[in-house]
Amino acid sequence: MAAPMTVPIRQAALRLGVHENTVRNWVDRDIIASHRLPSGVRRIPASEIERLEHEMFAVPTSLAPEVVRRAPKQLDGDDVVVTKYPSS
Repeated sequence: MAAPMTVPIRQAALRLGVHENTVRNWVDRDIIASHRLPSGVRRIPASEIERLEHEMFAVPTSLAPEVVRRAPKQLDGDDVVVTKYPSS
């Protein structure tokens, strides 16, 4: 039987769009499963990454299509963007 495919913490973090320490924190809190190599390096099963990707990025099927909208376009040059709060 072949061992399940695993990925290093760095690759898992890149795929999930989070910092490496966030993935380590999730492993420590049992949010995501991991395996340790004899050297102590943690490896994440690819199935766990796929599970988290689905949970983090999937649109719930319970939402009506008219509720799900596209992301807003970037601001045009005419729009005012406040970059600093006014001092009081």
